[in-house]
Amino acid sequence: MVEQERNKLSRIIGTAITKKRKEKGLTQAEAAKKLGIEQHSLSRMENGAMAPKFSRLQDIADLLDCSVSELFRDISESTQSKADAIADLLEDLTPELQNVVFKLVENSVAVFKKVQNK
Repeated sequence: MVEQERNKLSRIIGTAITKKRKEKGLTQAEAAKKLGIEQHSLSRMENGAMAPKFSRLQDIADLLDCSVSELFRDISESTQSKADAIADLLEDLTPELQNVVFKLVENSVAVFKKVQNK
């Protein structure tokens, strides 16, 4: 079971690295060079065959202009596009109102999860 979870985590991280690298317009070769690793090593990370070392995660996140925690998120493109649309809606609100909207969404999701699981 532990091995399955480890493999799933490697795939999640690999998918996130691939997605963010492509968003930055970097090839695997370019990204690997900037990270100081071989391209085949980055390929193995992106394919989930090998997990990056903890010491390498921050370098990868820095290169991809994201936080390390973003590399651990398993978000479908559909969910991400909806999250981006919500972020766009919040942009013109004050931070206080953004927090109010966030709490409303958070509470709504909790209610919907309860209803969904019945």
